[in-house]
Amino acid sequence: MMNEKIDVPSLPGDPAKVIDNLKPLPGSALTFTTPIAGRPEPLTLAPYFRIAHERYSIYLKTVPKV
Repeated sequence: MMNEKIDVPSLPGDPAKVIDNLKPLPGSALTFTTPIAGRPEPLTLAPYFRIAHERYSIYLKTVPKV
């Protein structure tokens, strides 16, 4: 299970401006979403202590916007 391949999320666009696409998730403190960014689908970003028992990524790839 630990060696299972997964599709690692990535954020499209200029790394210095990726944060501009983050939007607070209503009703969830310190939780953000990438409504128009993220591959293969929008991402939800939450504090690590809330997701310690799930698959997670601390670092995300950035890719040129298409």
